[in-house]
Amino acid sequence: MMEVCITSFLFIFSARQRMHVDQRVRDVIQSREKKGEMYDIDWCRRRKPLNTHVPALLLNRELGMRPSGTHFMRGSREFHHCIAPKHTLNAVDKKRAMTIRRFTPDGKRMICFSISTLFVYDYLGVQNAQDATTSDAFEKVFQHKFTLPVLTREEVMSSTAMICKEYCLITPDSKHLILLKSKISDEIGQSVHEIFQNNETLLNSTATLDSATNLLSIDLEKGVVCSQVRVDFDRLINFHVVHLVERTLTVLSVQQQTIHIYKVEEATGNLTPLMNIGYNLYDDDALHLDHYDRINASKMSEKFFTGFKQRVLSFLYREMKSKGKAAAFLHQREFFDSLRMAKIQMLGSYLILIRLMPAHYITARTTDYTTQNYNYMFVIFDWRIGEVHKVYSKGSKELFDLYERNNELFKNGTVIDNHFPTSIEYCSVTRATHEKTKASFLAARGEEEMRRRMLFMLPYPAPQYPAVTPYLDPLMFSFDEKSPGIFERAKLETNNTNTPTQMRFHSTRTNKCAFVLNVEAFKQSTGPIVVLFHPTDPFIIIFEKNQTDSSVTFQIPNHSSTLQL
Repeated sequence: MMEVCITSFLFIFSARQRMHVDQRVRDVIQSREKKGEMYDIDWCRRRKPLNTHVPALLLNRELGMRPSGTHFMRGSREFHHCIAPKHTLNAVDKKRAMTIRRFTPDGKRMICFSISTLFVYDYLGVQNAQDATTSDAFEKVFQHKFTLPVLTREEVMSSTAMICKEYCLITPDSKHLILLKSKISDEIGQSVHEIFQNNETLLNSTATLDSATNLLSIDLEKGVVCSQVRVDFDRLINFHVVHLVERTLTVLSVQQQTIHIYKVEEATGNLTPLMNIGYNLYDDDALHLDHYDRINASKMSEKFFTGFKQRVLSFLYREMKSKGKAAAFLHQREFFDSLRMAKIQMLGSYLILIRLMPAHYITARTTDYTTQNYNYMFVIFDWRIGEVHKVYSKGSKELFDLYERNNELFKNGTVIDNHFPTSIEYCSVTRATHEKTKASFLAARGEEEMRRRMLFMLPYPAPQYPAVTPYLDPLMFSFDEKSPGIFERAKLETNNTNTPTQMRFHSTRTNKCAFVLNVEAFKQSTGPIVVLFHPTDPFIIIFEKNQTDSSVTFQIPNHSSTLQL
């Protein structure tokens, strides 16, 4: 009993002693906080910065001290924290009247255009620009590979053709380039059977009926046109009608309400037709419809639906009937019949996300597509088997949940080629921003309106796919909150008073400013400015988007002698 009492007394005494010591430590810390001395609470909580010493990083890479599966980050991307494009080289002469478009996915080539010509340059490395001047910096970093005329001189002089520079699609292996050429020609037939190919064809479309769009497949190694296909009676000027995922190319002809699917052959670069979705769904549909076509002279007078429309209506009827809403389907039948394909996006190589809109909204010349007042629907379609997976309304909770769970597939079209995804599915910083946007919409408009606003951007256009670069990865770098969210499209308006001329990029590893993006040289520009990041190297090009004869700005790392080693 005596031993228990002594043990209890010692325990109580030691506890009181610890409380007294802890109180003394807190008093000392608070007094030093008031005096502004070191070792305050903020100092104690401060995390030790990770090592960004270049020799140490090189030593770890040479010794092979990298965990399994981290070779994409360790020894490669982590060097961007200590080697950043801090030096600005303004007024770099391009030597040619052309506009820069993009880098290839592997970063080895750069694609440029003039009014009628395609220029391709080999990228030699940003290290060659260290001692360069504004007159020779471009030639030291880029070496001309080939020039390919796309338009003839007659087409340029008569203004009957144009290169769709926004549609600069490159295969993931950087071997082939898909380019669009829109042309107005008198050689295109004008018969009724050719113009109105099915009863879904738009009657009052804004598309020019004497125009056609040529799709060119170009070999980036040899500099030749491998293959060329033509889509008649349509001008593919909508950013949401052409998509390339891996080697599957989809083209929507809004005028003819047909989705053309091609495969870009890896060996030859030829555009091999796989299927046309619209009037038919299967290759042998023409055999069943051949007898009917011989009887009916005009397809515009046909009473039955096209293959795609029949699939959509059948799915809607079965879906609504299973919920006891068959009468509601009949009540909305007129709206369902008026739906036409307006925009598409590939979800992988086999699924297509299609936005269906009433025909009068597509054909109206003054339609403002930025508004959300009109009604529309989404369809996920598997082109291999000709089946509709699901039909969604514009504020569907099911589609919104699918969008959040598979955000990388929606934003990039594939989850295979991108080793550093920045979507809300994988990136915590992007997810936090997404949740903040959701909360603001919920507080202002409610849950259904929040879903409509978030889904309104679908389908994503191919030219606005996010750029793959370490400096736009929010887990590696963060830029000023006041900076506009312009880097996914790499375009900003310098004539906007809210757009800053300097944007600071902070390293998440050191919590320090890594470099400053400076667009001061383009402050007086009237058009948009493009900020083009190299996929792998610390190299940034800034230029005016619509000016072919203007100079560009390079942002490169400092000279090797000034690096913080």
